[in-house]
Amino acid sequence: MSSIDRNNIEALKQRLLEPSNIILSYANILNEKNVSRSLGEFEDELSKIIDASKKLIDEINHAVSDDVLKLESNEVLEFQKKTRHDLRNIINIILGYSEMIIEDLDPSHQNHFDIKNLLEETKKFNSNLEQLVQLNLSTQEQKTNSEESEILKKLASMIKPLAKQDKNNLITGKILIVDDNKSNCEMIERQLQREGHKTMTCFDGVEAINELNKSDYDTVLLDVLMPKKNGYEVLMEMKQSFKLKDIPVIMISGFKEEDTIVRCIEAGVDEYLTKPINSTLLKAKIYSSLERKKFRDREKHDLQVAADVQKSLIPSEAYFPDNFYASNIAAKGVSGDFYDCIDIDSDRYAFILADVSGKGMHAGILMAKTSALFRSLTKIEKNIQKIAWRVNKELCETSSQGMFVTLVMGIYYKKIKAIEFINAGHEPVMIAKDNGSFVDLESKSPPMGMMEIELNDFVLQTYNPKNEKAFFLTFTDGVTEGRLRSGKEFGREGVKEKINQLKNRPIKHIISSINQSLIIENQKLHDDITILGIEI
Repeated sequence: MSSIDRNNIEALKQRLLEPSNIILSYANILNEKNVSRSLGEFEDELSKIIDASKKLIDEINHAVSDDVLKLESNEVLEFQKKTRHDLRNIINIILGYSEMIIEDLDPSHQNHFDIKNLLEETKKFNSNLEQLVQLNLSTQEQKTNSEESEILKKLASMIKPLAKQDKNNLITGKILIVDDNKSNCEMIERQLQREGHKTMTCFDGVEAINELNKSDYDTVLLDVLMPKKNGYEVLMEMKQSFKLKDIPVIMISGFKEEDTIVRCIEAGVDEYLTKPINSTLLKAKIYSSLERKKFRDREKHDLQVAADVQKSLIPSEAYFPDNFYASNIAAKGVSGDFYDCIDIDSDRYAFILADVSGKGMHAGILMAKTSALFRSLTKIEKNIQKIAWRVNKELCETSSQGMFVTLVMGIYYKKIKAIEFINAGHEPVMIAKDNGSFVDLESKSPPMGMMEIELNDFVLQTYNPKNEKAFFLTFTDGVTEGRLRSGKEFGREGVKEKINQLKNRPIKHIISSINQSLIIENQKLHDDITILGIEI
């Protein structure tokens, strides 16, 4: 049963109406003809302030009505939460437009004092709203709140105000404002446009997602409570989209509850602002978000340049021998895997598939160096063991601490259709025979770049099918550890199954089919997929 009586309701209404009437009084002063004439250039802002001040009184009378008597005990917190949220939406408009006028109004103007007082009373009302919207507020609680308020005032007086920034030096951007309250949208839009930003407004979540997919934005201001799709749902959809996931999001809400803020942060929001929105804080967070977006865009550009350089190091299909095929699919822009194939003479070509430890730019740089070493050494050296020994020596001298390379490098002899190769710490080479059986040739040499290794420690392995058709395959662990939608690893068994299904098809078709299976099943790859195959 409800424990609320009429005395509770009257006390709540009185606490809310007292400061609201003061705000309305100042708004009415500004509405007087002689005053409004002297503030003619701010006619639109004053109109918004006056309308919102009247609406504040109406909203209190509507919210704190006899209907509150019908609330059950478990509904009281939700009522208080909703009331605070609705009142903050209105207060936001009064604060926003008052701050805009104060910013541009000459301090000597005869009505500067009235607008300043209106602003201060509104701020005071907002800061006390958490305690004011209580159906049971004891004398002790009122005293505690008053003491806390005094402490905050003293603290504020001790803090040096932030210096005004030169608008010419501020970063500006294209910002999407999403809020079902059109007055809030308009007020925020006006504030941001004054700072030089381009803006667009949407009034529900579905409209926002459509607009984001249609145009590019630097930051999104996103309200929590909206029709069709709420702010959480929009945020989650953005984070799951490749195009939208890196756009900074500032969540705006009338809710100050910790669980709401934590939920937004866990979902990936960059900033959180409570209504009514402090214009100075809004500007600071917008600037911070634009800086973040600028950094992310620069990082993306750098990664794309690095990825383009890497692609230029990997031979295209046009340069493949007839019985050879290889592919590399990067999980992230820059790959640590690579392959290469080089014609040595009319009877031989050299090949390599390598996997650099680690991720990102460092792995990409080590990959590029290993590729360059292999390509240059095969032009002057015929012995595959000596090539491996010299590659390792160079990598040991210059590679970053803890980084290493596993690889399979070898030579294919066209006339006798045989392969000699070195497996340096890499996954076993797979030989797929025409009769459906498989042979795994384990690594017999250590990984590259970790330590100095004697020439003879690079063990040369050979494979000669002797007129039997076979496939020679080597691949990185992105293939074997790639997961299917069921959660099961693709594994070596998955590779074998594909080969047996397609053993009468060219090696290109087999590798393409493996890639397709892994990409379809894994919408987000966690490791690079690199495969090299030779049809013997």
